[in-house]
Amino acid sequence: MSLNDCGRCQENDEIDGTSWTNKIFVIYLIQRLVFWIRIKMPEDDFDKSFSTLISKLGHPVEEIRLRALENLQAKLDLKLVADVDILQYKYLYIKLLEWFNFPSPPKRDAVLDIVLKLSKV
Repeated sequence: MSLNDCGRCQENDEIDGTSWTNKIFVIYLIQRLVFWIRIKMPEDDFDKSFSTLISKLGHPVEEIRLRALENLQAKLDLKLVADVDILQYKYLYIKLLEWFNFPSPPKRDAVLDIVLKLSKV
């Protein structure tokens, strides 16, 4: 059944300047990408990449620490990692608290928000 067969939608109908077929195609591509990522990334690889991310929170270069913090914050905000799953990474708490040992640490509020969020889990 195509869009033209449903009777309500025509191929040239537009929503926000984009045709129905384009929107459906984009949704299909996103679904395939998510499916592919879930298949291709075994749990061990996730553990390694997440452990690497945590270790970068203590990197001597400030830019690397900031990118790691933003990456962690995005994963938590977008629910790519469940708060409960993060509890197994005890090293994360240490790295977040060590954040304040660096001279004039940036994004103090963001770090404290993460610590607070994780402590409520």
